[in-house]
Amino acid sequence: MAGIILTCKPGLRACNRLLESTVNSPMSRCHSCGTCTSGACILFGFFPCITPLAAKPRSFCSEVIACYRPQRPCMVGVRQRPVFLNNNKKCENHRRQLSVFDKISSTFVAVDWHNPSFMEGNSADEKEIWLTSHMLERTDKELDSAAYLLVIDGWARSGATGAAQKAEKWLVDLERRYRNTLCSENEGTSPNFPVCSSKLEPTIDCYNSVIFAWAKSSESIATIRAERWLSKVKQAMNDVDSTKEDMPTTSARLGPNTNSYNFFLDCLSKGCSKASSDLQSNAEKAEQTLGEMIKLQKVRGDRVNPNTDSFNYVLRAWTRCRNEVSIADKVMDLLREMELCQRSSKNPEHAIIKPNTLSYSLAMDAWVVVAGIKAKQYLNMKKGHVFARGKSASESKGHTFSNGYDEISKAEAILEYMEALQEAGAGVIPDTVSHNIILGGYARISNEVNTDAPFRAERVLRRMKELQISPDQVSYRHVIRCWSNIKRHNSGERGEWWLKQMWQEFNDTGNENTRPDVGVYNAVMSGYADSDAVKVDSLLTEMANIERMDHWIRPNSESYSLAMRSWLKHEKQCSCDAAGEGISNALKRLQELVERERNGVPGSSTSREMFSGILKAGRVVANETTLDAMLVTYEEFKASRHAVGSEACTWLLQTGLRALSAPKYNSKRTKFIRILTRDCCDQGLLSNSYVEALANSPIWIEGWTTEASERITGDLFGNWPLPLSWSRNILKKSLLPQEINVKRTYFRPEND
Repeated sequence: MAGIILTCKPGLRACNRLLESTVNSPMSRCHSCGTCTSGACILFGFFPCITPLAAKPRSFCSEVIACYRPQRPCMVGVRQRPVFLNNNKKCENHRRQLSVFDKISSTFVAVDWHNPSFMEGNSADEKEIWLTSHMLERTDKELDSAAYLLVIDGWARSGATGAAQKAEKWLVDLERRYRNTLCSENEGTSPNFPVCSSKLEPTIDCYNSVIFAWAKSSESIATIRAERWLSKVKQAMNDVDSTKEDMPTTSARLGPNTNSYNFFLDCLSKGCSKASSDLQSNAEKAEQTLGEMIKLQKVRGDRVNPNTDSFNYVLRAWTRCRNEVSIADKVMDLLREMELCQRSSKNPEHAIIKPNTLSYSLAMDAWVVVAGIKAKQYLNMKKGHVFARGKSASESKGHTFSNGYDEISKAEAILEYMEALQEAGAGVIPDTVSHNIILGGYARISNEVNTDAPFRAERVLRRMKELQISPDQVSYRHVIRCWSNIKRHNSGERGEWWLKQMWQEFNDTGNENTRPDVGVYNAVMSGYADSDAVKVDSLLTEMANIERMDHWIRPNSESYSLAMRSWLKHEKQCSCDAAGEGISNALKRLQELVERERNGVPGSSTSREMFSGILKAGRVVANETTLDAMLVTYEEFKASRHAVGSEACTWLLQTGLRALSAPKYNSKRTKFIRILTRDCCDQGLLSNSYVEALANSPIWIEGWTTEASERITGDLFGNWPLPLSWSRNILKKSLLPQEINVKRTYFRPEND
């Protein structure tokens, strides 16, 4: 007999998965001898070739568990009843092999885990295997919370998918073991005076590691879970005089410290949610948490002391609110408070709270965000668009609007202040990131009105070189974006000039930070997108050639999207002789991107708008060549992972009616209409716009005439009501076809 009940399941491959552990209920009975197993371990595992008998493991008393150990992975005969494995029984069917489980347990089982260097270079999986093997070995050295902390912290720092859940699982297991230990130690004593001497008592470091794990997680529930664990340790701090009948999960002596709050603030400032309301709520909660830390500092100054990181997390949380004009004032108030704390300290140079380079950079970023909002409002005012509170430009003449330069000037003033602090030896160093924030600010405010933003950005870039601060790809990209955003005739040429400067600097110095990447190429392509489709296409080809030689530059979805949009815009501007060239080239690039997506090339994914853009553009220049390209696009659209909308069928029908309007296409046109209509109805996409496009489309004197239109319309849609299945995928009732849609109201023939 062995201490683990297992069921054989033949045919499974060896997976070397580790055993998991839990604790039984306080008053369960041993499955072997019937002895009470209060406080005993329940062990259940996932062995190679062996699976647990049931989801809930069976219990064994400590004597049974101590006498038997699990056998190495092996395969037993086909059985459906429980089998027991021990060290004395050998399996003759398979060779015994040393698994990862055996290696980890034999290497680390005799080593003290309190040593800081213990398993320092091992993964979280290996640490988990070690802890599980130590439970099974039943050595004289008793496990404590430090052993669990090794695994919990290992998962927290691993950054693996699901690491936060695994760290949380081990902490819950530790709490359960601690609670059952208390039950075992307090048998026969008064429940109002629990014994809290167990070595399995979870420490604040265990809880901090779980909060840290959620802070590193990008899941939507990260903030909620981190707040839950922080609230738990805060509740434990408040329940000092607990006299409940139920045993406490944690010790009453447990309480949060500075790291507990800082990890939670880090989680709040991540900005995982994209909703403006969530970002605003997180920023407000971060500021409230910082205020709570300041209050606790007076009461529990030995454990909770807000530091520079605490303030920086709150600053970062506010800068995530990219649509709020008031964030600059809030950030500046916090920055002034940090400076006040530094000046009031006995040793300002070594103060716990003092602004550093990150603090001032976040303040600059806040002003840059406000500058971008103001510049957008100013552009709308110049264009006569509607403002806040529903007032138009003519109604808001008395209101003063900023074009964003004032806010950028304040950000530059902070940068100059940082340079002064650097000269004074205050430890603040303006670096490439600090200057990139200013350059990014000019890229945000550059538009058709703020046309001098690119020149100011170039001036900042040259000053970086004078100060011997090396610009990187982000620096050059911001400058090129400035030129692209103003949409001048020389925007693309100026961006390409900076691209050549980057290549020259990289070839001369070998500095990888100045080597152009796909973002830089996309910025240059954006400058040419409105004026020169051929140049945009050549830049995409250049990136593809570099990709074949060196994977440093790989065109992505944005690259192909820019090329397609440029070709479609070229279609509207080209002469009649070149009609269809833009759509054909756009389709060619779309097919390349579809092929890259199917091959799993990183960064290559199509979008619904790419297919719709080509189908919509084909209506402008409708000829037989264009129709062929659109038919291919329509088939690619249906074969893609995107849902085809009813408007795609309508656009294709409108193009076909124009392209096939001549008398020589009468039979081809009729066949085209019937096939497309059947396909549209089969997909449940028949809409009122499709029926109107057929019944009320432009007509000619010959070919596609009024009589031809009415004849085929009556043939297809003459019997009302139409089957509901034809429009089953039309979600809006306003788009459903009605009988009035088949009546022609347009009778004027088009000119040839």
